[in-house]
Amino acid sequence: MQSQNLESFDKRNWFTGEPHPLLRGKAGGYVVFRAVENEKLHIIDGEMDLCVVDCRTPYTQYMRYRLLLTAASGSRYILEGKKIMNPCHFALYAWRETTTLHTLVRTYILQIPRGTRENFTVTDSYDKSYPSSTVDDIRTDAGTGEIPRCLTGMKLLSPILLLNGYTMESYWLPTEPQDLVRTLLDEGHEVWLLQTRLHPLNPANNATIEDIGKYDIPAAIGKILEVHGPSTKIHVVAHCAGGLAIHIALMGGHVSATHIASLSCTNSSMFFKLTAVATIKMWLPLVPVSMAILGEEKILPLMEKSKGSSRHRLLKFIARCLPRYERCSCKECEVLSGIFGNAFWHENVSPSLHQWLITQSATNLPMSAFPHLRRICNSRYIVDSNGNSSFLIHPERMAISTLYISGGRSLLVTPETSFLANKYMKLHQPGFRHERVVVDGFGHSDLLIGEKSHEKVFPHIISHIRLAEQEGNDSTPRKKYSKETLDWADDPDREYRDCGSWFFALAIIFFLLLLHALLV
Repeated sequence: MQSQNLESFDKRNWFTGEPHPLLRGKAGGYVVFRAVENEKLHIIDGEMDLCVVDCRTPYTQYMRYRLLLTAASGSRYILEGKKIMNPCHFALYAWRETTTLHTLVRTYILQIPRGTRENFTVTDSYDKSYPSSTVDDIRTDAGTGEIPRCLTGMKLLSPILLLNGYTMESYWLPTEPQDLVRTLLDEGHEVWLLQTRLHPLNPANNATIEDIGKYDIPAAIGKILEVHGPSTKIHVVAHCAGGLAIHIALMGGHVSATHIASLSCTNSSMFFKLTAVATIKMWLPLVPVSMAILGEEKILPLMEKSKGSSRHRLLKFIARCLPRYERCSCKECEVLSGIFGNAFWHENVSPSLHQWLITQSATNLPMSAFPHLRRICNSRYIVDSNGNSSFLIHPERMAISTLYISGGRSLLVTPETSFLANKYMKLHQPGFRHERVVVDGFGHSDLLIGEKSHEKVFPHIISHIRLAEQEGNDSTPRKKYSKETLDWADDPDREYRDCGSWFFALAIIFFLLLLHALLV
C-alpha cells in the first residue's frame, strides 16, 4: 500500500476508547490493489493508528486502519483491518515486527505492559440467574465426585452431560449474560455438569485422565439413567481433557454408545494434535521435573495469597518464567499459561470473566494427571495411563453421531485434531451423521468462554443436538458417506505458519538450558 499526507488528529482510540498521541493520523493518497482494480484506488477518507493497546492484552499492540477508497470507474470500497504485533521472549519476533512497522523496541525486550487491567467486582450471578439445582455425590471404586444438576421442566428433551477440560470451568459462567448452560436450559434440556477428580473444588492428589473415563463418567451416566430410566439417551458435550476422557470411556468399553444420543467435542477427540510450542513443552522433560519438584503434594494452589510449600512456590516461579504466546499482568493466569500454555486469547474473554476464572474458579490445579496427559500428547492420540494404545482399535464402540469443533486461531491444540477424528468416524461409522467445524478467531477454551461464543460456537452445538433429537424419532436410514469424503487428504483448514512458531518454541529449550547452567 502506498499512502501520502499523514496528518495528526485527536480522536478517541477505536480499540480502548482512550486517546493515544503516538503514531495516529489521517491517511491520504492512493492504494494499489490489483486483485480488486487495475487502476489506483484513491483514499477519500482514511484513519490509521499504528500503536493501539488493549487492557485485555497489555503486552501486545495492534495496528488498525480504515480507508474509504474510490476507483476511476466510480466504485467505492472500504478497506478495514488490524495487525497483531505479538512480542516474544528473547526478541525472536522483534526483527520481523520492527521491519514492517515502526514499533517500540522496549515492548519486545523489556516486556513492559502498555495497558492495565481495571478492577472488576465479581458478583455471584448475572442478572439472569440459574434455575435451582441439586448436587449428587457419585462414588466409585477409585474415589468420589460430584454432579451439580440444573433442572428444567419445559420440554421432554434428552438430558445433557457437560464435561469440562482439565481444570478450568467452561460451561457455568456466572459473570456472563450467556453461557452454554443457560443456552441449553433455554432449549428445554436438563443439564448435568460433572465435577471430576480434577475439578478445583474436589481435586485428587493421585488421578489420571483414564480414571475419569473409567470411573467418573460411567458413574455420572449411571446416575442419570437411575433418575430417568435405563432407556434414556444422553447428549454429551466435552472440552479438551473431557473430550479425551469420553473417548476413553466409549472406546475402552466403560460406557455403551447405546446410552449416548450425540457427542460434541471442542478442541479434542480421540486424536490430540498440538501446536509447535505445546509439542516442544511436552517433548521436553518439563512434566517429570515438575512432578519431582512437587513431591508427594501434587495439588498446586494457584492463588497468589494462598499458602503453599516451598516446592509449590518454586514450581509457580518457573511456570511464570516460561515463554508463551500471550503474557498477562495477572500472576495466577501467568502460572496457568506457563504450565499449560495459553488456554485462550485474552481479547476474546471479558475482563469480568477473566477475574472470576482466576479468583474463584481455577483456584487449585491437581498435577497428578499430567504424566498421563503427556503420554497422550506425545502419542498424539489417546493411550492408557501406561502409554499403551488400546482404544483406537475399537471403532465399533463409537456408534454415535459426532460433532468436532476446532478453533481457527490455534492455541495448544490444532484443527488437525478435529479433522482426523471426523475422517475416522466417517470411515468406521458411516451410518451416523458426523460434522466438523473450524471457528475463525478462536483459540482453545475461548470457544466456550468467549464473549462471542453464543453467536459463533453454540449454534453449531445446538444444531447438532437438535438433529440428533430428530434422528432419535426418525426411522429413515442415515446417509452413507461417499468414497470422496473418506479420502485422507490434507486438511483444508490446516494452518501454514512461518518459522517464527518454531523459533518461539525453541526459546523454551534455550530458557531451560540457561536455567540448568545457572543451577549447576
